[in-house]
Amino acid sequence: MLEKAGIPVVETWDIPANPIDQVVGFSNGEAMALLVRTLAAKGYTRFGYIGGTTSRDTRGSQRRAGFVRALEELDLPTGRVISFGVPPISMEQGGQAVVSLLERWPDTQVVLCVSDLSAFGALMECNRRGLRVPEDIAIAGFGDYEISACCHPRMTTINVGCYDIGQLAATRLIQAIQGEGGSAEEITLTGYRVIEREST
Repeated sequence: MLEKAGIPVVETWDIPANPIDQVVGFSNGEAMALLVRTLAAKGYTRFGYIGGTTSRDTRGSQRRAGFVRALEELDLPTGRVISFGVPPISMEQGGQAVVSLLERWPDTQVVLCVSDLSAFGALMECNRRGLRVPEDIAIAGFGDYEISACCHPRMTTINVGCYDIGQLAATRLIQAIQGEGGSAEEITLTGYRVIEREST
């Protein structure tokens, strides 16, 4: 419908396989891979991952793929993955998933979560069970939500520059409306960075 409407379209956040028009976003896979490499450089070798179960969650699927790819490149084990629930994964599900993960792989050193909300749930469940974070198990999220900076311990996460994505998308849209826009299927990649905090 959008293609037939004949109006400028700027898709945001993800990098779709078949863009409608212009895209402003980042690679979820590369962002998660950066988080893996950053934590591996700190000495972690036994990584776990918590994400959703459905193929409809393209962001989660891309993050999981980036997680696995980075571990393969580092020649580290890739199989400690818990798929739990239909996305978005809730805080409660994050707590349940970390229990399942640690029951299967009790020597896991660090758990990466598909979002900060699921990571917060995992963090709180570890606290309830007397597991010290990061001494007994480290936890990291994705998204740099406010909760990641306010919980205790504060959580390591990925910041994807939400405001910058919105601002740049609006600029591209205005340019397109004024006839100054880029070509169809033009993709503008935006940045992301690891925010290291006390949870790792």
